[in-house]
Amino acid sequence: MISRASKAARTDPATGIVFDSASELRRYRELQLLERAGIIRNLRRQVVFPLVIKGVGPILIRSPRYRNGRAAIYTADFCYEEAHEGGLAWREAVEDHKGYQTDIARLRIAVVEAIYGIEIRITGPAKRAKRKHAWAA
Repeated sequence: MISRASKAARTDPATGIVFDSASELRRYRELQLLERAGIIRNLRRQVVFPLVIKGVGPILIRSPRYRNGRAAIYTADFCYEEAHEGGLAWREAVEDHKGYQTDIARLRIAVVEAIYGIEIRITGPAKRAKRKHAWAA
């Protein structure tokens, strides 16, 4: 059976790179243009952040298949450095391109932000969507 995510996957004909969605491919192309213009540099895809608590070790996800647990990770769609202060300084940016944002994704992003002291930018359709919670009146 083909997963829903693999059905939506798009391959960039120029590079052969497979993306989770057409909108993620478009965002990658936008970032490539910004890199060529010198606004960002060191563009990377699918950067892995291990979820590790200092002094304790990796956060483990247990399941029937992984009875002892497997190390939890977060994979950012894009990481790059962006120019600040008129190009005199560069700052690392971490970006996650979401079609929609699940509760699991929100939790994982919050954990990564807490562990690494970074802010992950959400881009794509999920950024524009306003989610109403059952407890919000």
